[in-house]
Amino acid sequence: MKLVEDQSEWDKLVFAQGGSYLQSWDWGELQKNIGREVLHVSVADLSALLIKYKLPFGLNYFYVPRGPSGSLKKLETLISEIQKLKKRHRVIFLRVEPPVEENIADKKILQFLGFKKSKQVQPETTAVLNLKIKEEELYEKLDKDTRYAIKTAQKRGVKILKIESTEEKLEKFNEFWEIFEATNKRHELQIYPEKYYREVFKLTGNCRSKIFLGQVGDRIVGAALIIHFAESSTYGLASSREGYGKFNAPSLLLWEAILDAKASGLNIFDLWGIDENNKKWSGITSFKKSFGSRTVKYIGTWDFALNKKWHFLFKLIKKFR
Repeated sequence: MKLVEDQSEWDKLVFAQGGSYLQSWDWGELQKNIGREVLHVSVADLSALLIKYKLPFGLNYFYVPRGPSGSLKKLETLISEIQKLKKRHRVIFLRVEPPVEENIADKKILQFLGFKKSKQVQPETTAVLNLKIKEEELYEKLDKDTRYAIKTAQKRGVKILKIESTEEKLEKFNEFWEIFEATNKRHELQIYPEKYYREVFKLTGNCRSKIFLGQVGDRIVGAALIIHFAESSTYGLASSREGYGKFNAPSLLLWEAILDAKASGLNIFDLWGIDENNKKWSGITSFKKSFGSRTVKYIGTWDFALNKKWHFLFKLIKKFR
C-alpha cells in the first residue's frame, strides 16, 4: 500500500483508472476544509480516496465516494491494507461505490469478499451524454419540447452568464444560495449545510466548478453548477426562481453547459442522478432524459464490516432512527 501525498501523482492515477471527480485530489481537499480526515491510498491497480466519517462512541468509518478507481479484481488487496488501518483510525466498516455499471461478475466479486449492499449515497442511476458526436447530432437528440423550450428562452431574452474564477463565483454565491435553498424546499429535497456549497464553488484545480446563471433583465432566475474533471463534466446542482417558468431558463442553462463542456474538449456529460421509480424525482428525471441521454445504472453502494459487532449495531440504529 502507498499513501500518496502528491496532487499531480494522485490525479494521474485516478484519471488513468477512469475515476470520478469524487476521487480527485481537489475533492479530498474540500472534505478536509469541512472538517474530515482524508487518506489517498494506492494499492495494486486500485486507488481509493478514503474519507473518514465520525460515528458515536469515538468510532468512524471509511467512505470511498464513487470509488475505488480501477479493477475490482484487486479489491481484496485493498481490504487487507485497510485492515491494517482500522485500529489506528477506529473504523468499523468500509463503504465503497465502484464506478462500474451494474453487472453480475463484479457483483459476485463484492459478495464473495463479504460486502453487503447498502442504501445508495451517490445516485445509482444517472443519465449520460456522449459529447464526441457533432453539436448538430446532440441537438437532434433533444426532445421536441426541449428544443422548443431552448428557443423560447432565447426569444424571451434569457441571458446566460458563465463564471469560472473563484472570486466571481463567491461574489454570486448569495444569489445562488437564495434560489437553490428555495428550490430544494419547494421540491422537499435534502441539502448539505451552506459551507459545503461554498467549498464546491471554490474548486479551481484539476477538479473545477463553473457556474452558469440565467438572467432576465437584471434578475437571476436560474443557476447551474457544473464540475469538470478528467474527460467528464457533471451537472452537479441546479435551481430556478419561482414565478419565472415561462422563460424556460433551466433548459437553456443546461444546453449552454453541455455546449461549453464539448467546446472544452470533454467527452462525457453526466446529468447526475435520475430515479424513474420515485414520484418525487419524476420531474427531474423527465427533464434530464429529455436531453437525449443514455441511462446508466451503477453497481451501487456496498459496505464491508471491519468490526461485525459494531457494524451490526450501526445498521440497527440507522434502521430505527
